[in-house]
Amino acid sequence: LALAGVSDWKERFPSLPGEDLSVVLRPGEPLPRTHSDPDLCGATLFQFGNARAIPDAAPGEKLPRGFMQAVVTQRWKFGRCFDGSVQGLPTTFAALSTQCDLILYDLREDPDETKNLAHPAVLDSVAEVVTKLNNLLNELVEREACGQLVPWQFKGSS
Repeated sequence: LALAGVSDWKERFPSLPGEDLSVVLRPGEPLPRTHSDPDLCGATLFQFGNARAIPDAAPGEKLPRGFMQAVVTQRWKFGRCFDGSVQGLPTTFAALSTQCDLILYDLREDPDETKNLAHPAVLDSVAEVVTKLNNLLNELVEREACGQLVPWQFKGSS
């Protein structure tokens, strides 16, 4: 809304969650989200859901992980992909690494995102940063996306 010239959108639309990210388009402006931990500065929440990823699965059949929540900071891009049956936000590294396919890129060292640092073979070596980013992602989801892992409602879902 700020890009459309609505500078008082927070006052006019108090029930509309989110942040004005248009400042990132203006050089020299401070980031809309700062944090005492430099790894977490400039955080932006991203969510994607593929409704076709909720097929009528047979009992015991593994559902495709067609949903994604991600956070992008100045340094990191972290995402978790999951199936539609998972409802609770993963709060432990164990739950995260078993319920989700993970994506982690160091945007400073790998700006072209060619090396997924959360590959299962090396995941334990990045557990600390994954946990930190997951906690931030959970915080953003709680604040801006109804606090649900799957905030979308589909036919047949509760």
